[in-house]
Amino acid sequence: MHDYSDPEREALETGFRTRLYTKYAVKILLKEPPQFVQNIAVGDSPSRGPATAPVTIVMFSHFQCSACSATDPVLKKVLAEYPGKIRFVVRDYPLETVHENAFRAACAAMAAKAQGKFFEYIDVLYKNQKALDAASLSKYAADLGLNVKQFELDSNAEKTAAAVRKDMADGSSYGVNSTPTIFVNGIKVRDLSAAGFKKAIDRALRR
Repeated sequence: MHDYSDPEREALETGFRTRLYTKYAVKILLKEPPQFVQNIAVGDSPSRGPATAPVTIVMFSHFQCSACSATDPVLKKVLAEYPGKIRFVVRDYPLETVHENAFRAACAAMAAKAQGKFFEYIDVLYKNQKALDAASLSKYAADLGLNVKQFELDSNAEKTAAAVRKDMADGSSYGVNSTPTIFVNGIKVRDLSAAGFKKAIDRALRR
């Protein structure tokens, strides 16, 4: 039997649904309820895309989370379809009670941000979730050409830990209790699939 990937399965299901809707002239008369919009602060959090983009996506993530590592490439692929229209922001929400290295990894990512390598660094973290001990985190920094001594100082600095805890506190105030939690222009995305992201982005652009 063919083992379908998630994108293949999604494409098949979407195609089948479209054919059924067309064949039977399906009309959805139920109006969608108003979306709950929150003012999700971004501050100086790591981001990609123009600050003036019409759509801002904020992802509360932690780097020892398998769901986050699976969602990240799906979201990247979708964002590539909207050049210049989206600002993508990452905020920390390490689940310390579930993963012992989550908070340490978040601090390490912020230390990499201080040297301009945040997104490159978290790509490495997502690919090495079973090796996020202090020695490994320093090795990844060295592999990316960072100043390791400064990286380690920043990783262990109280101001770095405070910034991560600020993200966590803000996330909790927005109702975040798991990762990944993603907001598109302040609206929480419930369907964390390519189709779900596109639907949320297209809705935001229409507004």
